[in-house]
Amino acid sequence: MTQRTRPYRAISSEEIAVIERALSVAPTADFHPELLATLAQLRVVDVCGCGCASVEFTRLPQGELPHIVADACAETADGDSLGVIVWAFDGSVSGLEIYSFSDRPAPLPVLSSIVSYGP
Repeated sequence: MTQRTRPYRAISSEEIAVIERALSVAPTADFHPELLATLAQLRVVDVCGCGCASVEFTRLPQGELPHIVADACAETADGDSLGVIVWAFDGSVSGLEIYSFSDRPAPLPVLSSIVSYGP
């Protein structure tokens, strides 16, 4: 993510759906099912300033790094390719990264288009 703003809001139902879909179709070895129980309580504490749909739910302590728990590809409603990464830290989802392969800010993807990169 680039420039950030500092909102504070509840996670949206659309963001929950994207995270749940990514975790179901493209989990990494670091995924633990207990993460799903934390989603409804998440609060957005940071958004990307470029206008994409990437959000953070945790401000990590300095020097700490989250780990990837889902890594997927997806598409916009217009058919543009996107990447979707779900990050976790300390037993909770800590971020949702949506990135574009173009210069346009990446919106949330079409839910049914979220798939694993491969077997």
